[in-house]
Amino acid sequence: MSLSKIRFPEENPFDRIKVRQILSWLVLFSFVVIFGYNFLFFAIAAVTKINFYTNSDPLIILIVVIHIIFLLDTELIRQCNLVRIDIKQLIGKIPRNYQWLKLIGLVAARFVFFMGIEQIIYYFISFFAYSWVENQLTVKLSNSLYNDRYFQKISTIFSPTSWILIYYILMTILVVGLLFLIYGMVLHRWGTKKTILYFCIFWGIISFINKSFTIMFVISMIVDILLYLQTRTLIVVCIGYMIDGIISLFWNYSGINEYDLSLNLVEQLRDRVWIGVIFLVISTPILVRFIYQNWYRINEPLPYFTNSSQ
Repeated sequence: MSLSKIRFPEENPFDRIKVRQILSWLVLFSFVVIFGYNFLFFAIAAVTKINFYTNSDPLIILIVVIHIIFLLDTELIRQCNLVRIDIKQLIGKIPRNYQWLKLIGLVAARFVFFMGIEQIIYYFISFFAYSWVENQLTVKLSNSLYNDRYFQKISTIFSPTSWILIYYILMTILVVGLLFLIYGMVLHRWGTKKTILYFCIFWGIISFINKSFTIMFVISMIVDILLYLQTRTLIVVCIGYMIDGIISLFWNYSGINEYDLSLNLVEQLRDRVWIGVIFLVISTPILVRFIYQNWYRINEPLPYFTNSSQ
């Protein structure tokens, strides 16, 4: 049964969980968790006289966000049980004889596309906003998770490599929580087309505030949704993000994207823009082909209803 064939809202159990409720819980949990962590770090600093926390620590920020999403997903699972939504049907099962090599190729193409499009966008912007690009690159590279000196400031107990591994494990946990929230709940609440449209607008606003590039988030979201519709399981999408993390580790340790902070960053960017062009030439056809072949699925029954009917 597809959403287009539902005559009454009560026939779709996801309609009983309002998006405004989800946003209200998000605000509440964010306030509680952020206040709680700040109080905890203040207490530790008062007792030990050691202030190891700053607002820019990526690991601390990631842990806080994971805690918020965990509380939100816990409440959503409780609500699902109340309206008799089967979580197992929402998550789905891995298809038999699934072609994992294609998934690896798709994830690799998405990663390479992001690396290429980011480099090219910075390249063109640098000709009329040189200082802005230089500042963006400086901030990005100075706070990089692969800067050994940065991790040495955070802790002397673990090695930089250990911190990077911990970061990606935590990021995977966060992605699993977000996938359940966005592609599980919101997708079945709004339908495919509305979800894509609303999140394009949402990412546009967030990107404008954070001065980042909307196209990366939108393409990633569309690929994830189509992959979920194709496989009817969030497990494959989660595994895709785990593969993405592994590729990121190899990428950053390969030294391909390594910059020398003592030299002009913009000029280094311009000198290697050809790498970005090659990345786009390789990855774009793969992503376009996947999106084109699977786009018709947005009119098919959503995964939960298909899984429930089998």
